[in-house]
Amino acid sequence: MVSLLTITILVAYFVVLLIIGIVAMRRTKTLEDFYVGGRQISGWVTALSFFTTYFSAVIFIGGAGMGWVWGLPIVWKDVPSVIIGTALAFIIIGPPLRVMTEKLGALSVAEYIEKRYNSKIAGLTATVIIFIGMFFYTISLLIGMGVATEIIVGIPYLTALWACVIVTLIYTVLGGYFGQAWTQAVQAIVMLLVAVIVAAVALN
Repeated sequence: MVSLLTITILVAYFVVLLIIGIVAMRRTKTLEDFYVGGRQISGWVTALSFFTTYFSAVIFIGGAGMGWVWGLPIVWKDVPSVIIGTALAFIIIGPPLRVMTEKLGALSVAEYIEKRYNSKIAGLTATVIIFIGMFFYTISLLIGMGVATEIIVGIPYLTALWACVIVTLIYTVLGGYFGQAWTQAVQAIVMLLVAVIVAAVALN
């Protein structure tokens, strides 16, 4: 039986995300605002948003499951991806890419590649590669959200999945990148706090 407190917390959480989406909608005036937040999103908010996307279902659900099966040393598998795939990407690739995309007026990596090399084939190839990669990755995130909500709240998997999908769609469609970045920054803070508490309890 789902407790009233659990439902209240979940509903409050979804409401906060929707409010952020509505506020972000008021700041979204142009196509550039929608796709890249008018290039005004700070590095900290971007980093927190990336943390939520990259380390959510993958680490908190998949990684935790692997840790349960293989033990704590399995954590070391994430060190290369964190250092090489995350830290170095932000430090080395991020700054020049930020400058060049603004210079070329590109709103996506695929558009940047197309304009940078003046080749529609290069842009189309990048689009296809990114779409295929993100398609499967997005599926894994949605499954993770659905499973987590199903277990925590105690509702059927499909109901949990659709609830997560609808709320995510609303704040993303309303606020674009503003909505996506700020909602995920808030989620990142919640995830970090919970991760510290869970880690302390688990190790104890």
